[in-house]
Amino acid sequence: VRAFNLVSDETNVDFSDVSDGMWYTAAINIAAGIGIVKGTSENVFDINAPITRQDMMVILYRIKEHLGIKGEKEKSAVISDYDEISDYAKDAVDFMVSKGIVNGVGENRVAPKDFATRAQSAKIIYGVLSLYDNN
Repeated sequence: VRAFNLVSDETNVDFSDVSDGMWYTAAINIAAGIGIVKGTSENVFDINAPITRQDMMVILYRIKEHLGIKGEKEKSAVISDYDEISDYAKDAVDFMVSKGIVNGVGENRVAPKDFATRAQSAKIIYGVLSLYDNN
């Protein structure tokens, strides 16, 4: 949210575990308000849960779509663990791999359900920012 300077008119999304005034509250409210994040249930964000690699890619793909960043997805034939990717994440993973934003973790694997590290998250954010800058 901050990297892309996203804003929303929605300022109070009702996640029971997102307290007012915390460092993350505004960012979560903006992201949920424009549909980039949905939480783990209707009223729980699950603030302390680690994020999977595929969910990181989904969030950044939704940001790309929200901002109108150009670039079509292409199904990647090089992902050896493609069948492990959840259906809701396949478009995002295809896009990130086909654009070279995500290179995988070796042996042509994207490890979609592994937790994303800070370094991996930063690389994906940077990759999408680079596309945004080139639009």
